[in-house]
Amino acid sequence: MTPGAVAGWIRRGLEKGWVPGRPGKPWLMSGRVDGPGVEGPVAVRRGLAAPTRAEIEALARGRPASRRDRLRLTDNPGGESWPGGEGNVPCEISINGEALVELVRRVERPFVDREIELRVADGEAREDIGDFAGDYMSMSSDWLRLPRRELLDEPWDTAAKGFVLAPDDPQRGRATVLGCTCGIVECWFLMVRITVLDEVVVWSDFEQFHRHWIYGLGPYVFDKAEYLRELEPRV
Repeated sequence: MTPGAVAGWIRRGLEKGWVPGRPGKPWLMSGRVDGPGVEGPVAVRRGLAAPTRAEIEALARGRPASRRDRLRLTDNPGGESWPGGEGNVPCEISINGEALVELVRRVERPFVDREIELRVADGEAREDIGDFAGDYMSMSSDWLRLPRRELLDEPWDTAAKGFVLAPDDPQRGRATVLGCTCGIVECWFLMVRITVLDEVVVWSDFEQFHRHWIYGLGPYVFDKAEYLRELEPRV
């Protein structure tokens, strides 16, 4: 949500008869209002249909064992931590030898650059916006590893954190793999759909909860036995 979008809603409301200073019931509107320059990087509306389980299974069958991806979770006791998070151990996620946050940063770059330009055009100071491409903090080891099962079949439910989602919203059932640098995970977080099959685990449909960005990462197909070994708690 940018200042330009807010201004668009206000203008449309005024055009349709909304009187801000008049008491009464809330003035409800629906639809979409975009700021200027919406011809920027492609974005999709929330509600895009997720791949079916059958489609994911077909993808897994078509990926030979020699071409499967590799997941690594690396604990970093001396690294970043939540503000005041005494005892927290951040856990970096790497796929095929590259940090997930760096993979995400490259994908987010054009979207963030475009949004910054739009917000500056709407009157915001560039230095007040900052660069938020790939601006995430690693989740904790306790979050990502057993027994929480975030990276298996019991992901954190975004609805439980105060977000109102329809029962069939494709954002439900996704795992949270990167959180906000402010220390409040749901402020700015990245999700992925994880499908556990007989021999493999598939990561697909990456999404930034607060933006309609197309990531194009993966799908990643991991050997299930290796994947489960990587999730074992470190002692």
